Amino acid sequence: MTGPGLRIKRRWAALIVILGAGSAQPCSAQALPFAVAPSHRETASPSQTLIATGPWSKTTGLPALTLTGAVTTQSWHLPDEGRSTLQLLASLQDKAQGEGFDPVFTCADVQCGGFDFRFAIPVVPEPDMHVDLGNFRYAALTRATPQGPEYQVFLVSRGPGTLYVQITTITPGAPAPDATASATDQTGPALASGTDGKAVASLPVAQTESAAAPGTVVAQLQAKGGAALDDLVFAPAAAALVAGDYASLTELGAWLLDNPSVTLAFVGHSDATGGLTGNVALSRRRAESVRAWVQDRFDLPPGQTTAEGVGYLSPRASNATPEGQAANRRVEVMITSTP
Repeated sequence: MTGPGLRIKRRWAALIVILGAGSAQPCSAQALPFAVAPSHRETASPSQTLIATGPWSKTTGLPALTLTGAVTTQSWHLPDEGRSTLQLLASLQDKAQGEGFDPVFTCADVQCGGFDFRFAIPVVPEPDMHVDLGNFRYAALTRATPQGPEYQVFLVSRGPGTLYVQITTITPGAPAPDATASATDQTGPALASGTDGKAVASLPVAQTESAAAPGTVVAQLQAKGGAALDDLVFAPAAAALVAGDYASLTELGAWLLDNPSVTLAFVGHSDATGGLTGNVALSRRRAESVRAWVQDRFDLPPGQTTAEGVGYLSPRASNATPEGQAANRRVEVMITSTP
């Protein structure tokens, strides 16, 4: 075999070697599982997070375990090279099981619960981690240690020409490895218990400068005057929000009810694909759909919120890559009232 096929085969074989190398250490912590550097890394100890133990359903919500310990979360962008998410996840699971981990729960996109499952588990925000709602895989594994159970959680998805991987390791009773490795180190997501006693988390673990997570949107608004709403999901090439609950908007709506003198503007942003006029119109329609969601859910006065669109005039990443374009397609919120 020669040409591109041979190169792909060799690179895939090299990845298998990397995945199988190293001592029995958490592959998301000390032993890096890929030859490329992670796009995101955060550590916190002690911290709290959750792992799914079953698929999301309307009747039970998300069956999950709430875990406390040293939490390390990393994400990677890997070249596609013809690999499937199933192949990549299988390699990660094989390596973990070779280190003594046993499966807890594994699922794929719709079987997991689709949109509701994805927003009930901790996920690193775009562009560091991308989750295609129609093509992602999840696996949680555990092994016994003298300090208690240790867990590894794998989330694999894909975008155009790219495989996305997120690995989280939860180690009990130990300091987080390399706890100063990232300026974005944070504690885990805010957790709440449903009526069935199961823990529920609906936003990503990572809380970067631009990420909106439970308990932080209002804090960012008060501190900086604006915040990005990174948990929103829009239908492809459309302005409508995908049906579901959004923790950032729920937090905003409750805050606006408690503070009727505050006014906000939702501002839509786009990538640089296409002309400015069309992008301004699309970004404004997306902002309007977000405004309507909050208005309708909380029955706010019509003048308390507005919607605007600026198209691609205010990027937060380069439009030269798919990841940068994804980061630029967003809706932000800003305070427009003054004392």
